[in-house]
Amino acid sequence: MIFGKSNLKDKIKETLTSWRMLDVVDMARKDERVIYALVELLDDKDDNVKKRSLKALELICKKMGPEEREKLIKKSLGKILDIAGTTDESLKLQALKTLKALIMGVSLKNEDFILLSQKMRDIITSSNNELTHSYIAEVLENVILENPSKDVISMLDISTASDDPYITAACMKIMYNLARSSKNTDLIKKLISKIPALLEREDSYIVESVLETIKGLAYLPLTKEDIEKLPVILTKVKKLLKKEDWIIRKKAQEVITLLEGIFSEYYRSRREEAIEKINELLSRGMYMEAIDLAISIGDKYTLEWLSEVLERVLNKPSRIGGLVLSHPVYALPKPKISEKGKPPLLHEFKVPRHKTPKALRMMEQWKGEQEGKGNPKLEEYFERMGKLKVESILEMLDEEEKRMDALREIYKLSEELDEVEMRKLSQLIPKLFNIAKSKNSWIRIKAVRALANLTKIDGSIVDVMRKWLHSKDETSNIAALNFFEYYFSKRWSDEIALEVMERMPHFLKNRKTMVHAFYLLESMSRKIPKERMHMFDPIIPILKKQLEILPKPAKEIIFRILENVSS
Repeated sequence: MIFGKSNLKDKIKETLTSWRMLDVVDMARKDERVIYALVELLDDKDDNVKKRSLKALELICKKMGPEEREKLIKKSLGKILDIAGTTDESLKLQALKTLKALIMGVSLKNEDFILLSQKMRDIITSSNNELTHSYIAEVLENVILENPSKDVISMLDISTASDDPYITAACMKIMYNLARSSKNTDLIKKLISKIPALLEREDSYIVESVLETIKGLAYLPLTKEDIEKLPVILTKVKKLLKKEDWIIRKKAQEVITLLEGIFSEYYRSRREEAIEKINELLSRGMYMEAIDLAISIGDKYTLEWLSEVLERVLNKPSRIGGLVLSHPVYALPKPKISEKGKPPLLHEFKVPRHKTPKALRMMEQWKGEQEGKGNPKLEEYFERMGKLKVESILEMLDEEEKRMDALREIYKLSEELDEVEMRKLSQLIPKLFNIAKSKNSWIRIKAVRALANLTKIDGSIVDVMRKWLHSKDETSNIAALNFFEYYFSKRWSDEIALEVMERMPHFLKNRKTMVHAFYLLESMSRKIPKERMHMFDPIIPILKKQLEILPKPAKEIIFRILENVSS
């Protein structure tokens, strides 16, 4: 049947008010005019009609490509933003969900971006609803702008200094997304320059948001100059491991692993460049940053060199290998300042030629070897350091001060090796099981993630972890929850999911396992096939009840879980 414009609009309104939402979506597939009739219904006086029109548009947008939605943005963006500014929270949330579906994957025009940003700022300022703030964050995470204007960059630059933590966090999210979509080098530098100061803010919401931004740096085209700014950030993140907020501690651990990976990948093939950067940090009195960078690179040769330099500067023996990352084993001196009030020059930290320490002497020998002046002993040294034997790792796992280095190496190997080479690591599995019950969360997580990777060569690892799910020992429960969090981030298994869900009510009611259960559920909610969503039904009432009593960081995880399983 063919409808006129007015008749079509009335027909759609009638269909929506009778709760036949999917019929409207089906009509839109056959007739593009239905979509624009829905846009017109956003001006209806009845809030229920507006809400159902928004829901229909959300469902339609999810089935449309970016090019089709780009046309729809011209007609609908302003109206959706106006509704998002309403005082009706239910209508506001639906407008935000529709907005997210509308802009996903579409590069906005500068004027549309400024309009959206200003409206989001107004909503943040006027609303105290945490769920609203969570939905706004999801909208901002999907903002793309390929050619940000100077006005846009200037607006973001000013807004990140806002006293309102939600506005600051929102602008950092936007700045990151624009840096990623535009690959604008100036914007990337500005983004990185904002991070150190924001990590020191007292508001946990800002800190948590900034940690998420740092995790995203891995997806940006970082230059040498950008990477050289990161050691300061790494040291500040390590200080967050002392925070009481468990969400921040966990995210900090994830960020530390990521930054260490960036440094390791970049500097391992640039040994001289690494030493130059470490030397620069030392010259500025930034001893902890120098140590953190050296540990991240993980090169025994560089660590030995830094240890000898620090011994000379500090006038006492310095052990770096096995150092507990956030707690130095020695007191660091204040930077020495010259009479002119400037930091010491770089050459003040270099050892005179007649007193060249072993590590620097080996560097000179290595250069000579590269020029054709063979040195068998030195060659053996680098071969020994470059190929860490499994037997050596086993010994390191037994020594508490070397265990962290060993676990870092095992985890990297389990990520990089193919199945044939990985079999050499099978003799490490029993020790990893023991370490997986550690109360040190960094050590435990590294161990269980390595075990999850090693399931490629030994399926019995999963069987052990399934038994630990049912154990009466809480340390075994926590190890299993951490293991399956990482396991489900890589794959989906109906059988294991059912077993996890069977035990989940128990874990959610136990304060010691609750946090770990939340992260496992979030991991599962991202991987679960749509036809298996019903698995979450028994625990949704528990999660909603916890929303009423738990602090804000926990609520945000629950919001993400509920959103994932409802979409």
